[in-house]
Amino acid sequence: KIYKQSKKQVYKTKSYVISRNINFNIQTTLGNSLNLLWNNYQAVRENGTILILSENQMGLGNGALLQYIENRLDQSGLKKYQYLKDLEHINFLNLIKDKFDIYAISTLPKVYLNKLGIKTISRVKEGLETILMKHGKNSKILIISNSEITQILEPSDRN
Repeated sequence: KIYKQSKKQVYKTKSYVISRNINFNIQTTLGNSLNLLWNNYQAVRENGTILILSENQMGLGNGALLQYIENRLDQSGLKKYQYLKDLEHINFLNLIKDKFDIYAISTLPKVYLNKLGIKTISRVKEGLETILMKHGKNSKILIISNSEITQILEPSDRN
């Protein structure tokens, strides 16, 4: 039953908002929040907008994200390094940042998120206004409230 509930079939959308379930304490670091993005980013059309609601009570964490923000991780040598915690987030952000506009509502300083290519906004209302200005007032916004346990699938029966 849970398996069925965690799969949603939707057509690709121009924008979506990612959030977590309040019963899970998984967004304590930015790396944890980015895991929510990787679960379902493919539900957004190219040049779409993604908004992550990201609490990050424990900040960046103590892995590659922190080292990168502090200029202790050279991006040109990312493929040469041994694995560091959260290194995959830097690589993946570099791959998709030109395909999507990624925004975050977070307690982290704007400087940190901007360095990673993530734009910041202060409130959900501002995020929705940004999406509507970019994609038009009639655009659909997919809101994924349990991204850690939800898998978005495209319907297979297109007519």
